[in-house]
Parts: sequence; C-alpha cells; structure tokens
Amino acid sequence: MKITVKTGYKESFKIGKKALGQLSISISECSFDEGYITGFTKTSFLSWGEIIELEFFEISNNKTVIQISSEASAQMISWGRNKRNLLRIKDKIYEILKSRR
Repeated sequence: MKITVKTGYKESFKIGKKALGQLSISISECSFDEGYITGFTKTSFLSWGEIIELEFFEISNNKTVIQISSEASAQMISWGRNKRNLLRIKDKIYEILKSRR
C-alpha cells in the first residue's frame, strides 16, 4: 500500500517510527539513509506474527511517499491480518499528521 503525505522526508520518517511504536510493532531494523523501517508484530492465537516494512521516497521538500507492506512471517494464510496491519498503520500515520497541524 502506498500513501502520499504532505510532509518532508525527515518528518515522515519520524512519523513512521512513532506510528509503529504506538501500534506496539517492534522495530527490528531502521535506516534513515536507506529509507526504510522494518518491524514485526507479536504472535497471537491466529498468527506467528507479521513482518512490517515502511519504505520512504521523497517526492519534494513537502511530499513523501510511504510504501507500507505486511507479510506473514511463518505461515501460509494471513487470515486478513496483513490487510488489517496496512490499514491500521495508514490510519495511525494520518492520525499523527492531523494532530501536528
């Protein structure tokens, strides 16, 4: 899922990290220079957890594209968790953006 936010790369990166933290997604790798954050969700009754990745692409000084992905880490069927993760992360990013204005 790609979303475009009306903020610069540096601010978008901070917002991405904050969104994952607020959603209790643990960050395992993070590179500002390479433009990505990788994390994982906790295991649950229906899932062994998912691998989450945010990739950041600066379009201009005040516009950044964030590519959000979610994949099941150790199972074939996601039971809709990947889609829910994408929507939760997207909504959290927009919520944080809205609260900063």
